[in-house]
Amino acid sequence: MKGSPMPLTNIAIKSAKAKENPYKLFDCDGTFIQINKSGSMLWRMKYYFHGSEKLIAFGKYPEISLQETREKKFEARKLLDKGINPTQHRKEEKTDAVIAAGNSFSLIVKEWHDTA
Repeated sequence: MKGSPMPLTNIAIKSAKAKENPYKLFDCDGTFIQINKSGSMLWRMKYYFHGSEKLIAFGKYPEISLQETREKKFEARKLLDKGINPTQHRKEEKTDAVIAAGNSFSLIVKEWHDTA
C-alpha cells in the first residue's frame, strides 16, 4: 500500500530539468509545479468547485517560492471551505482594484481641473 506522497523540497525543485514534454512535481493538497519544455516553472493548484475540476495559477518559480505557494494554497483552501471559488475571488479583487484606481485617478483629475 502506498503512503501519502512526500512534500516537495526546494532541492527537488532546483534540480528539476526541462524535458521534451512538460511535467509536474507534486507538493500536497493538489499543489504542483509544472516544468515546461523551455525550463520555466509555474506553480499551480488543482481543486474542485461544485463538482468541476479547476486550476489556479500562483506564479512563476523562483519569483514565487515554495513557502509562498504553500501560503497561497492555504488561503485558497480557506476560501473553498467558505464555498468561494478562489479563481473567481481573485478576478473580483483585481476588478475592484482597477475600479478603485480609476476612481482615484478620476478624483485627482477632477481636483486638478477644479484648481487649474
